[in-house]
Formats: sequence, C-alpha cells, structure tokens
Amino acid sequence: MASLGFPVITLGVIALLSWLIVRTGARALALSGLDRDVAMFQATSAFFGVGFTTAEAELVVQHPARRRIVMHLVVVGNIGIAGSFATLTSAMMHANADENWLGTLIEFAALAILVLVISKLKILNSAIDWLIGRSLESAGVVRPLDYETVLGLRDGYEVAEVDIDERCPVVGQTLGETRAGSRGMLVLSVTRRGGAFVGAPGPEVRLELGDHLVVYGHGETVRAILNEAG
Repeated sequence: MASLGFPVITLGVIALLSWLIVRTGARALALSGLDRDVAMFQATSAFFGVGFTTAEAELVVQHPARRRIVMHLVVVGNIGIAGSFATLTSAMMHANADENWLGTLIEFAALAILVLVISKLKILNSAIDWLIGRSLESAGVVRPLDYETVLGLRDGYEVAEVDIDERCPVVGQTLGETRAGSRGMLVLSVTRRGGAFVGAPGPEVRLELGDHLVVYGHGETVRAILNEAG
C-alpha cells in the first residue's frame, strides 16, 4: 500500500500555495486602488468561487485591470481546488494504516512555517509589488493609490455612508448652509432617492429627505453634524 505521507504533504503544499496566490491577488487589487480589506475579501471570493455579491464587487467588474486579476484568480482557484480534492481522494484510497502520522504532521508543520517565513520576506514582497505595479502600468493604471492612503484614514477619520432622514437637522438645507466644510466634514457625493447622482456637490446642493451621502471627516464630527442620521 502507498504511504499517506506524500499525498498529505502534497495537499498541504497546494493549500499553502493557494494561500499565497490569494495574498498576491489581494495585493494586486490593493495596488489598483482598492481598499486592502475589500481587496482581500474579493480575492478570496474569486479564488474559492464562493460567489459573494457585494457592492464592492462593482468596484472590481467596472475596472479592466481588476477584472483581469479576478479572472486569473477564478481560473487558478478552480484548478487548485480540483487538484486538492483529487489529491485528498487519492490519499484516502491508498492510505497505509501503519503510516507515521507524527512524522507527516511534523513535515507539514515545517513546510507551513517555511512558506510563512518566505512570504514575510520584505525583498520578496517588494519584488511582487514591483511586478504587479509594472503589470498594472501596462494595463493603463498609471498611479494606483489606495483611497485610505490618499485621504489619510487614521486618528478617527473615516469615509462614511449616511442616509438623510426626518431626524437629521440638516435636511432641507444647502451644503453651504450646513457649514459642513468649515466644520470638518467633506461631502463626496449625494445620491437622491430616485437614483440621481451628484458627485463632488457644491455649496448650493440642497439635502433632501432620503438622500444617501458619502462623507469624509472625523467620526465624531460627522455624527455631530448629521446627528447620527442613518
């Protein structure tokens, strides 16, 4: 009977390589300007084919470079998962009852630690980022930036989505009348109840009941101005 150690180690290698591929795909999506957490979620969803439908998915499908990244993740993911199941099935069918499980576990753990250490190497990550950056440039993405980096989302600053309801003190006022800008809140966009979109709204834009706002500012400031609406 064939030894179980080699198939198990092979399965472990496939799993660890899958993890590295997802991480690389997430880094590529992040370098295209996508938020890091969103990039990891979308890369994981694409690789494992779970098919989550989220608002962030539109940020991927509407961007040519991101579509290409996700397409590769989907293809590689399906091949990898199929290979994993095939390896596991083969291992179970040809397992040797006398297999040294402790030795196999030690080998797998050593391999996992080795891959983890290698994946943390700065020189490797820098090389990966350089290659991804060149690939994105060839796809027309000249200066991909994460909006968290651009806006400086730290120390309590955030990008928030708020719905204007009857409790909101600024309903019926123009942005100029709310003095939102001078008080530390920037309104990035307004989506009307009927679907009309106003990007980078000026001070003359009036806030109406049912408006959906995307705003930037310190969390406490945003809540103070909008009275925690939405």
